[in-house]
Amino acid sequence: FEEGAYIDFQALGSDEDPEDAAALRISWSYLDAAGKTHPLGTGSNVRAILDPGTYRVTVSAADGTVFENRTITVTVNEHRLNTPGLEVGGAALAVLVAALASTAAARGRRKD
Repeated sequence: FEEGAYIDFQALGSDEDPEDAAALRISWSYLDAAGKTHPLGTGSNVRAILDPGTYRVTVSAADGTVFENRTITVTVNEHRLNTPGLEVGGAALAVLVAALASTAAARGRRKD
């Protein structure tokens, strides 16, 4: 994934025991490079933006009786422009584009 992009995490969970099915809970977390665990959210669909780096993302499902989890590795690459001498991250790029657009619009309104 590239820096600044939304990452959609999806899980499909079910419980064969009808009595426990209503208690089924799905949660997401990630382990950063320093070894610290951070929550991403709950539910079968979670959307997040992560900083550049490599993460171990875990989805956990529990029904009060049984607990299971699966882990994947996610890598987020730093965003780079192809403009020599100009290094701007994804969020800053949007601000730069908005600033350029407003400057151009102001020039168009100005009567010299």
